[in-house]
Amino acid sequence: MDTTSLNSRLGLAINTTDLAYRELVLKTGLSESVYWTLYMLWSSPVPLTATQLAKYSGQCKQTVSSALHRIRSGGYVCQDSPRSPISLTSEGRTFCDRLFTPTLHLELSVLEEMGEEKAETFVSLFSQYVSIFESRMKQPEPAERSHT
Repeated sequence: MDTTSLNSRLGLAINTTDLAYRELVLKTGLSESVYWTLYMLWSSPVPLTATQLAKYSGQCKQTVSSALHRIRSGGYVCQDSPRSPISLTSEGRTFCDRLFTPTLHLELSVLEEMGEEKAETFVSLFSQYVSIFESRMKQPEPAERSHT
């Protein structure tokens, strides 16, 4: 198996996907931090704390805090206390529905075009790749293991 070539193709596919999502974000006029913070709040089945938003979105706490400040000033979220979960207001929910529904439809149509079997396989294999990648990231390097 030519893993070097496969890895190059995978890297290109991931980078191309990242660029496509950045282009979608740019069209909204929002910063990436505001966009993804809103997306996390919109797509989560339960309200999230700022700490959870940082963890799940991969953004640092300061970035999420700044994004929340901007979102709060627009009247899109409410929060009882600084450490309590954050909810979208009805205005925020309406804004996010208009913002994210077209992208959701685009994503769903791509999966539909792939066909059920290929889409299931794609998601399953990519999830497996991510799981193995994360597991291997947590393992010490071979040189480090020999010293322990």
